[in-house]
Amino acid sequence: MNFLQHLSLPEGYETQKYCQRVEDLPMIRYETDGYIIHNTTTDKIVKVKHTHSLDVVYMDGFFWLPGKEKPGLYRRFKALEKGLQNGHVYEVSVKKGNVLRERKDRFIGNTWKQIENILEKQSWQGPTIHEVVKVIKTTKRKCKSKAT
Repeated sequence: MNFLQHLSLPEGYETQKYCQRVEDLPMIRYETDGYIIHNTTTDKIVKVKHTHSLDVVYMDGFFWLPGKEKPGLYRRFKALEKGLQNGHVYEVSVKKGNVLRERKDRFIGNTWKQIENILEKQSWQGPTIHEVVKVIKTTKRKCKSKAT
């Protein structure tokens, strides 16, 4: 990984060290909406918000997270704030558990049925986009004019 230090980067860009945990990432001095992290063990690339937060659904005093353990059962944790609205999505700090802001762009409704419908959705398990969309290569034919 030492070659990263010798890269010629444009102004405003910098390389950062590899970390074992998201919490170990240093805060950067530039405005950003998140970090791109490459997990070299699993070879997966993920984007993490620089505020180390989660978007969770509030309902009846708890923030709810989707769970894969058993269908219908979800992980939850108690909300620290009062006066939050059921069915709304909030961005919550991973370190302190407090609400950073309400995600008004992600309102999901205010009934348990609506929340359960959203939490039950899983990642796409079907065929890849390349299997669904067939790309056909076409070549232009040259028109040969006959001279008579």
